[in-house]
Formats: sequence, structure tokens, C-alpha cells
Amino acid sequence: MSWFLDAFAEVPDPRASNARHDLLEVLTIALVASICGAEDCSDFADFAVDREGLFREFLTLKHGIPSHDTFSRIFRLLDPEAFSEAFGRFLDDLGAPGAGVIAIDGKTLRRSFDTAAGRSPLAVVTAFASATSTVIGQEAYRAGNGDSEIVAARAVLECLDLSGQLVTADALHCQGETARIVLERGGDYLFRLKSNRPALH
Repeated sequence: MSWFLDAFAEVPDPRASNARHDLLEVLTIALVASICGAEDCSDFADFAVDREGLFREFLTLKHGIPSHDTFSRIFRLLDPEAFSEAFGRFLDDLGAPGAGVIAIDGKTLRRSFDTAAGRSPLAVVTAFASATSTVIGQEAYRAGNGDSEIVAARAVLECLDLSGQLVTADALHCQGETARIVLERGGDYLFRLKSNRPALH
């Protein structure tokens, strides 16, 4: 989250100097909650309460989780131009060299089923660098015999230098081993998580 903190560091805090909650921490929670589907200030607060332990891994939260009133008051008072400029810097940094987004996606190739041999269709996992709109890695596989999209994606990730990169993928790849590979290669990850896995929510 360092690029987010750097981008928003110059946004002026519209509150009094004795405000309880750190502005950057409030904005960080709002961003993470929004990415995960939160739509308003009540959602931000509920999301943070449910995941307080996770947020405390990288935020201080000296006075606990901000209330929905705190989120609402801050967003009403923020300078819209300063916030817009900061958010623009944040988006620019995501696409900058060393701080890009790499999307992992798997596709089955049409008409690749080998009927004669009884083999499943050929599929390909691709690593797509959004900053340069280029494919930077691919791994082909056929389902079965230990091969799968998950295994192929890990093979792709293990070949890439992910320093400063944010790896995104759908819920299929929300796996501990996949996350470990991304971190070991120097990156961060943003994986979709479905509600049918309550232990991870």
C-alpha cells in the first residue's frame, strides 16, 4: 500500500488538529472496502470491523476502527480537487514501471479437444501487464493428470519478476500457495473471494 500512501500524503486533512483517526488510514480502509464491493460509509465501517485483525497488520489504528459517521464526515469535508489529483497519482503509479498490475487469466482454446486420443481441450494461462498492454507469460495445459489452471498459473508466476507488481486473478486462484509465490517473487496480490469460502472472509 506504500504507493497509495505516497499518492495521498499531500491531501489536506479538513478536520481539527486533535482528530482521533489518521486521515491516510481512513482513506486506506475506504479504498480496500470499495475494491471488495462496499458502496457507502456504513459499508466501509462494517467491512473494517469484520477485518480489524487484517487491517492491524499494516495500519496502526490507534483509536480503533473509524465509525461510519467518521467516514461520512471526512468525505463531506475533503477538498474534491486535492482528492481527485491524489487519486490520479495513485492510478498513474499503478501503471508505472515497477508498480504495475499483472492480470492472470485462463482460457480454453476452441476446437482443441482431441477426440481420437480422448484428451481434454487445450487451455492457456496468460499473464497480462496492464501498464504496457502486453502478454509477459503463458503456460499451456490440458486438464487432468495433475494439470489445472491453478497449477499453470503458478508456473507462470514462478517465472516472473514481480517486484513492485500487483497480481490480480479471479476466485479460482484465491489459494494460499499461489499467494505465497507472488509474495516470494516480490509482488502483492488482489484475488477475488467468493462467499462460499466463509473461513477466508
